[in-house]
Amino acid sequence: MERLRELATPDTSAMREVSEELASRSNPALATATAAVAPAEVRDGGGKQAAAAVAAELKADPNSRLKAADLASLLRIPEPQARELMARERDLGRLTRGSAAASLEAVRALLGLGGPDPRVAEAAGRLVAKQPRVLTVPPAELRERFGELQTLLSAPAAVLRGTLSRQPGLLTHSPELLRSRLSALGATFNVDPQLAGALALACPGLLAERAEELAGRAAALGAELRLSRSEAVALLRRHPSALLVPAGEMRSRLRALAVLLELPPADPTALGSVVAGAPRLLLLREGEAARHLEELQGLLKTSRDRALELACEQPSLLATPGPVLAERLRTFAALAKVPLQQARAVAEQRPSVLTRSSDAMRRAVAEAEAAEARAAAEAEAGHGQGPAGQGGARRG
Repeated sequence: MERLRELATPDTSAMREVSEELASRSNPALATATAAVAPAEVRDGGGKQAAAAVAAELKADPNSRLKAADLASLLRIPEPQARELMARERDLGRLTRGSAAASLEAVRALLGLGGPDPRVAEAAGRLVAKQPRVLTVPPAELRERFGELQTLLSAPAAVLRGTLSRQPGLLTHSPELLRSRLSALGATFNVDPQLAGALALACPGLLAERAEELAGRAAALGAELRLSRSEAVALLRRHPSALLVPAGEMRSRLRALAVLLELPPADPTALGSVVAGAPRLLLLREGEAARHLEELQGLLKTSRDRALELACEQPSLLATPGPVLAERLRTFAALAKVPLQQARAVAEQRPSVLTRSSDAMRRAVAEAEAAEARAAAEAEAGHGQGPAGQGGARRG
């Protein structure tokens, strides 16, 4: 039973909120930066000299203009996909085969995806196909922007490569624009430039969004959940990528969640309390929470009403897929050395057992057993030395 109690204790370290003091700290310098960002939000263009070189090449050989078949060959993607990319990114049609190939090779080198290995080449092609506008930036400018971005974010080259592998389009933005967006990011999250850089490295999509758009989404989220600015900031720091969801879509998700949980309309703070208990709920697409609720109900073999109660008591259960919860329940039963049916009954009464990962459960048990072993060894050592020590004292 001691093992059952240990496993049923909530993992408070995983639930710690970001410091409210830091979240509410004012930063006038960064706030001023936010106001100054909007005018700087302009679309970046390539170098004039490179454009002139491409124009000269096209004049000399009109047939060298990049076509969908050329793009498909370069990126190793199907030609219909290449046609879609060229229709979406009109600037690709202004390139030549040579300039696109040169930019692709530069991107591959910067991201550590160079070399003759066809599998690496295919991976690089898929990556660039997600944000093909990077091909419109000349090689020299790409290298220069990589270095400037590395300085701006104070990131080692290896770390920046990983970040750009998720958001290669950052290389299409000028350093001035990225600098202004980073300042605005710091203002939105109320952190200093160093922490803003860490946020950008962890979630590079934030630097690809317009500053005023991110600020508007943060404000809309706070209003929908009836949270203060400091509370909204603390929530977003847990999952910054929630700001990548358009405000309208986020509003729809949250309202659907409130309906699913049958939260009382008379209590406007109820939804905020639920989401504050499990910020990952912000990342669920509409319908996912409903599926997770059904999976929880089936796993515990309980009624829908009881499943709703458990979800409101431990909101993180609603943010966790059923198969993951099932694995945790099996782990709990194995570690506690009880039948699965008994483990299920314990989980229904104390749902916090399912908020820990399987690895966390194993660590908790291992640590508890190690502590018990140490205590037993110390007690045994004390028991063995006690009489001898007393006898020595009498002889003295």
